[in-house]
Parts: sequence; structure tokens; C-alpha cells
Amino acid sequence: MARQPWWRTRVVAGLGAYWIYQHLGNMSPDQRAKDPLLTALREADGDGWGLLEEFAARADQGQRRTDGATASTS
Repeated sequence: MARQPWWRTRVVAGLGAYWIYQHLGNMSPDQRAKDPLLTALREADGDGWGLLEEFAARADQGQRRTDGATASTS
């Protein structure tokens, strides 16, 4: 799927939506207060999509590495 020209847009949007609607919802208020991405999004001018897109793209890249390492998502 990663070879399809439309894949990156879909996977990044999907991971971004997951982060907003699932990940944040499973965090305690204390955890949310310490989350660097949430802090950056709150401080961003505009909608912050660029920050979320960058985060999701890094997460996707971490899953596709073949050397066993994963990307840092914090």
C-alpha cells in the first residue's frame, strides 16, 4: 500500500485522527498536561495541522523501518 500515491495522505490523516479521538481520550488530565504535542498544538497559530501531520508522518515512518527500531513519538 505504501507505494500507492494516495497512501501517505490517508495514513497520516488516519494517524492524526486517531491521536485526537482515541489517544487523547485515553490519557488522564495530568498526562495531557505533560504531552508535548498537545502543548504545541494549543500554542500554534491556526489549526495546527502541520504539527499533527509531522507527528503522524514520523509515527508512520517508525512502523516501516526494517532495522527493528521505531521512531520516537514524543
